[in-house]
Amino acid sequence: RGGRDESAGDEESWQPWAYRRKNKVALVALATAGCAYALLNSPIVSAMRRSAYAPGVQVLAASNMTAENWGVDCWTACGETPGECNEFCGLGNACCRFGATMDPAVCAGILAWGSLSYHTCVVPINPAFLVDKTPLQVVQHWGADCFSSCGNQSGFCTSFCGQGNVCCRWESAFDPPECQGIVSFGSKDHHTCVAPVNVAYTTALSPPNGSTVTNWGAPCLANCTETGYCPEFCGAGNACCDWDAGFQAPECSGISIYGSKEFHTCVAPVHPHFQIALAPSNVLNWGADCSVSCGGAGFCQDFCGLGNVCCRWGSTEDPPECVGISQWGAKDRYTCVTPATLVYRAVPQPEGSSVQHWAAECLPACNSSGFCKEFCGQGNACCKFGNVFDAPECRSILTWGRKDRYTCVAPEEQLYQVFNASPGLVQNWGADCWQACTETGGACPNFCGIGNACCRFGSSQDPPECLGITQWGSKETHTCVAPVDPSLYVNHFSEDCWEDCNGAGYCEDWCGSGNACCKHGLGQDPAECHGVSYFPTLKYHTCVKAAGQWPGVPEAPPPGSCIPGQVQEASGTCVNAVTPALMTFYLYYATSDLYPALANARLANLEGIMWVLHQEIVNQCPRSNNVNRVLRYVVTVKNPYEFFNATQRQFGPLTNFSAVTSASTENGFVVGCHDQSTKGSQSANYDGPTLYSLPGGVNLGGECAAPDGEKACTWKATYAGEVRIDDISGIIDDYSFCANGQVEYDPTTDTGNGTKFWNFRNNATWNQRRVQFVKELFQMKYPHYPVSIGEPNCDSGAR
Repeated sequence: RGGRDESAGDEESWQPWAYRRKNKVALVALATAGCAYALLNSPIVSAMRRSAYAPGVQVLAASNMTAENWGVDCWTACGETPGECNEFCGLGNACCRFGATMDPAVCAGILAWGSLSYHTCVVPINPAFLVDKTPLQVVQHWGADCFSSCGNQSGFCTSFCGQGNVCCRWESAFDPPECQGIVSFGSKDHHTCVAPVNVAYTTALSPPNGSTVTNWGAPCLANCTETGYCPEFCGAGNACCDWDAGFQAPECSGISIYGSKEFHTCVAPVHPHFQIALAPSNVLNWGADCSVSCGGAGFCQDFCGLGNVCCRWGSTEDPPECVGISQWGAKDRYTCVTPATLVYRAVPQPEGSSVQHWAAECLPACNSSGFCKEFCGQGNACCKFGNVFDAPECRSILTWGRKDRYTCVAPEEQLYQVFNASPGLVQNWGADCWQACTETGGACPNFCGIGNACCRFGSSQDPPECLGITQWGSKETHTCVAPVDPSLYVNHFSEDCWEDCNGAGYCEDWCGSGNACCKHGLGQDPAECHGVSYFPTLKYHTCVKAAGQWPGVPEAPPPGSCIPGQVQEASGTCVNAVTPALMTFYLYYATSDLYPALANARLANLEGIMWVLHQEIVNQCPRSNNVNRVLRYVVTVKNPYEFFNATQRQFGPLTNFSAVTSASTENGFVVGCHDQSTKGSQSANYDGPTLYSLPGGVNLGGECAAPDGEKACTWKATYAGEVRIDDISGIIDDYSFCANGQVEYDPTTDTGNGTKFWNFRNNATWNQRRVQFVKELFQMKYPHYPVSIGEPNCDSGAR
């Protein structure tokens, strides 16, 4: 803030006077004596003596006013300098000489003199030169010279003048702004301690009401080492800031109430963004440094409390659970806080939960992620929040007891949930059946009960009776279940059947209804063994579904066969059927983990379902309606004769079930279709995507066991496997995928973020490869199903 060396200025100001004093002593003495004699005998003084004023001057000259050393020669005591002389004459008084024209302005107009012969102490009468003799209580060393005590500079000087006060000189043009506008001075002839009057430069004697600031008004930089938050010296949430520093921590911005404005001092941040909150009841060690106790940022339940995290305000390197937090106990360190979003919060165990050891570490007891009924309870799993490499049953879980380690949770996707109660008459529900069923999947009446099977969730090696099962007592081992289609049973699956069946051929007593004892590739076996699509072993004769006796699993059409809806003439040419045709083909359905009821459903061929996924599903994360898998069905259709006779078409138009009140028309429950146009830059360019509508449903009409062309019996759909969209896209964990801001396909860039599978929606070649890839996924997962069983033409006439 500067200032100036007042001693040099004073010497320069009075140099002519001193020069005459030092160098012309004789002349000055002679002149003084002569002037005094002339003055005393001048006509003016003589006239005054004779006039009415003479008594006044004399009385005043003899009066003892408030000046000290009244009537005494003050010239030497006041440094041979006229003007203010607080030390000898008293506070606010001056050393002046009657009639001297060279004295400063403070000496003008004075009528009360103790002597008219020399410089003497007087009381100024001009209001501009008066001083306050009663010091302000908040100002220390009132009237004293403060310049040297304040470091030879003007401005704020708490150490000598008191908190918030300044060292200023009356009418000095060189003093800083905090000295401007002050009218109350204890002295006007040197720098002295005063109180600022401009609100911008005033300070407060105590912190604002409700503030937690400590060491108010004291210097803080030495204790805090830098500007900004300094809870150890300034108190929790408070900062060490400088009133007018240009570069300092942002929490110092906007503060107007200071205990001192001459150095860094402790203050309370005023902007809500930089303030701290009172400790909530659910967070431990609020405001304390958690970096060492927690070993870094992120979940830290042991030190911070249930579901809480160790984070640092403003850090861009902390994990996602630290994002968006607004309530902090400290903003200058890593400290315990509660995650801002529900996805990162842990909760107490929900009422009615079957999870054992809630919030406890489970990995040592379970050895790996996934189902762990021994430690976590039946149907529950050992998982770690956000770990993309955990077992699939750990996906999409929202309810956690802790999120900083492996802990027991209940799977939330229905696909991975288990049922505590047995459906029907299944024995040993939830138990491991592998040893009891001779380490063989499939029918196991002795341990599981008649008609039930020993199957493992997700196994591709189990026999057909294990397909399509939705209710499981356990999903981590082979367990007893009730097959969804009893006709799929194959007894003694993968066992040697040669002796029990007395050779090859039908063996329903040992192998089950419609089953035979056959060996793969053995040509001398009877006809029922030829064309069998699935063998559990190639080493010996074993029980299989006899050729043509595996309901729901169609045979691949021979080469040169006509497509569904056509017939072959004698010449071998395929032509459209002239009656309602019985057509069997694959359709696909995109859905969530809830197994759908196909009543009034819209399905598609594989190109059509890929078109739907590309247009409506994979362009947002999470996907629309939580769609996460593609189901395949073997669909058999025969539309009503009345419809065919009226239209000469095998299919009706696609039905928008949300816009009609009944799925039936005057011609019955007509299965419809629609060739989806792929024209335009905004449409995925697949080859012949076709959508289908299946009206009615179970007990509603339309769906039936054997479609025959009657109005109420037009279609049948049999489950034929499924693939997950995560497997199609190459995503390990869709929950973390979305949490990281990724998406399978972004229409604005025509690419994906985190996967490339859906890139370039309009590229026909890429789309063909995508369709082929999904076909191969089904083939690998369900090798006993043909890749294709033919596909009809959509002749509804609608596009």
